[in-house]
Amino acid sequence: MITIYEFPPAFGLTNASPFALKLEAYCKLANIDYQVKYRIDSEKNAKKEVPCCHY
Repeated sequence: MITIYEFPPAFGLTNASPFALKLEAYCKLANIDYQVKYRIDSEKNAKKEVPCCHY
């Protein structure tokens, strides 16, 4: 299962980042099992970017 770290929902969308929306849409269309974890602080990620995925 893939874990997607992204920003929390905002502005009536599931995510304010277009990249995170695209990643979630791709996972849904490709029938890839994933889970979403919300993270505001990107400093904890390896490349300090959000969204990011971990296997």
